[in-house]
Formats: sequence, C-alpha cells, structure tokens
Amino acid sequence: AKEQKLQFFMNIVHDLRTPITLISTPLQKLLSTDHDEERQRLYGTMSRNADRLLRLTDQIMDLRKIDRGKMELTCTDVALSPFVKGVVSYTEDIAQSRRQTLTFTDKTNGHINVMLDTDCFEKILLNLLSNALKYTPENGSVTISIDLEPKTDLKAGSDVNLILDVVDTGIGIPDEEKRNIFTRFDQVRTNGKFVKGTGIGLNLVKALVELHKGTISVCDN
Repeated sequence: AKEQKLQFFMNIVHDLRTPITLISTPLQKLLSTDHDEERQRLYGTMSRNADRLLRLTDQIMDLRKIDRGKMELTCTDVALSPFVKGVVSYTEDIAQSRRQTLTFTDKTNGHINVMLDTDCFEKILLNLLSNALKYTPENGSVTISIDLEPKTDLKAGSDVNLILDVVDTGIGIPDEEKRNIFTRFDQVRTNGKFVKGTGIGLNLVKALVELHKGTISVCDN
C-alpha cells in the first residue's frame, strides 16, 4: 500500500511537468520577441519561477531514482574552474536583486580536471548556491571556492582531495539542527521557527555527492 501511494504521488509529479513546460516554452518566446521593458521584467519573473517548479519536480524524480538504485552517473573529464564559474553565473541575477555579493575563488590556478556527471554536479552546485543566497540577508555575501588538499603536484601522481566550499553570511544553523540538515523533508528551526523549504534539495545534494564518491558536511566558519 505504501509503495502504491508513493507511485501515485510520483505519477502526479511526472504529470506536472507537461503543464509547467507548456507555460515555460511560450514565455521564452515572449522574452525573445517582446522587448517592452516592463513586460520583460514580468516575463522574467514568471520564467524563473516556472524553471523553479521544473527543478523541484526533477529533484523529486531524481530522489526516487536514487532510492530505487536507478540513478546512473555519466561522467566525463571536465575542466572544473570554468564549469563552476558557469554555474555561479546562473545565480548572479538573484544575488544582484538582493544586493548580495557573489564571489567565485579558484585556488587551483585553473589547472584541474575532474571526472563528474555534469548534469548531477550542476544540480549540486545550484542547490548549494540557491540555499546560501536564500538564507543570506540583503547586502550579505556568498563565496564559492575550489581548492586541493594537500597542495601537491598533480603531475607527480600524488593523491589529492578536491575541496569545494560554499560560505555565506546567512542566518546560521543551530548546532542541534546541523546533524539533520541533509535529512529528507527536514526543516531547520531558527529561533524556534521553521525555515521555509521543502527539505528535499540538500538531501538530493548529499545523495548525488555520495554517488560521486564524495562527502559533504556543514560547519561554522
């Protein structure tokens, strides 16, 4: 019975994609053909929220695939610095609208390639950046950086760990909530109140990171 209810829910989520796409597609046409400044602003807002709905449905479907062991990575050799920089650029408009400072720092000198699934890794980065921006007040800052540990010569064949940090000046997470932040459907309490969210995004991030044989954690600066 539980599996039937879950499958029914997944069918609804899948069916939501079609009407959302039918909203998003004509909006893209309006954005490219109607150059009225005020309408462009409205179309842009509608388009971003339609994309947000699509990403949410995708996240739910991805978690279902992972639960069933059906999620398979298709990894390619990727130059990491330009890839991360490109993903960061997707969220620059959000940061600017909130007068936030968004910074990308590459401590690897731009010379590192990694094997990763670009679609899944983009979802990891977008979720982390979106959360950081969402819970950081206006005029705050979000910094994403990549580094190697230990700092050794890659050409010498030494084992290194890739470190990707997302640091923000946000509202913070109480110590007692940190252990649950990557738990599905968990919602963090701050000052006794639930922080708005679905409790899906960071759980998906953790699952995708682990599929890449990585680890993820949260800590104070």
